[in-house]
Amino acid sequence: MPELPPAELVFDALKKVVIPSAGAAALALGLFLVLGRWAGALGSGVAVLAGVAFANWQRETPYLPWKPEDTSSLDWLLPTAAVLVAVGLLSRWGGLIVGHSVKKAKWKWMPGAAVWVPRAAAVLLVSGWGIPTATAASEPYLPWVIATGTLLAWTALDGVARAGCSVEVVALLSLTTLCAGGVLLYAQSAKYMEIVTLLAMSLFGVAVVGGVAKANVSGAIPAALGFVPGMLATGQHLTFGKVPVGAFWLVGLAPLALLPFLVPALARRNGWAARLVRLLLVLTPLVAALWLADRHETLAFDI
Repeated sequence: MPELPPAELVFDALKKVVIPSAGAAALALGLFLVLGRWAGALGSGVAVLAGVAFANWQRETPYLPWKPEDTSSLDWLLPTAAVLVAVGLLSRWGGLIVGHSVKKAKWKWMPGAAVWVPRAAAVLLVSGWGIPTATAASEPYLPWVIATGTLLAWTALDGVARAGCSVEVVALLSLTTLCAGGVLLYAQSAKYMEIVTLLAMSLFGVAVVGGVAKANVSGAIPAALGFVPGMLATGQHLTFGKVPVGAFWLVGLAPLALLPFLVPALARRNGWAARLVRLLLVLTPLVAALWLADRHETLAFDI
């Protein structure tokens, strides 16, 4: 069993990380939903970024710079997430406009292209932003791997969300991100763990409000996809723990476990059994990642 953190550290994390990020995200989404549930997609994307930004701002020394100043991977986490959120929303609206304009059956592929061509281009653009400079030089293939995994994950998550399960998807992303923080903590970086937890709690706040309001919160999906790969790449290459590389990859690729739900026969299954299967599919690689990290490294809490 891993060592439990001291109560002082737990209360400090609640005060500085959990409550500010989750609270700000929930409040931001709630304000958008005053306009109506139609604003849920836009509001959820903005709310996740607002939760991370507020929690980052209220710290005496912010973890993330507001404007990238150098090639440090941390400098580019917020811009990466913001670009993917913006492109995700704009492509959604573009697809709807094209879909309403297309009448002939032979052009029915155009709405999908209007959605996914800009998204693929954006993923390719930002896939290297969150990678440490030295790592990018020594592993030039890594941006392509991250881009491929991100695009596949976005496709899987968006497919489940469009079936009416966007709140479930955001909750699963919150769980995934929280486990990413656990792996980073095993890698002996409380700082990286807290940065990722800002995102996890922002996603949690959005999921709670979205669930209560029964709103579409799929706009939050690209924020996590823009944030987590860079943090895991940073943690894998810039920490000094003994956590094996497989633990980082298991967390980063966990959303791909939902790819089977793109199959038409499974795509519209939203009962409790399907939800349980989706939870187990995502949870399995996450548990395996934490188990691997625990086997190779021990937690040490300093007050």
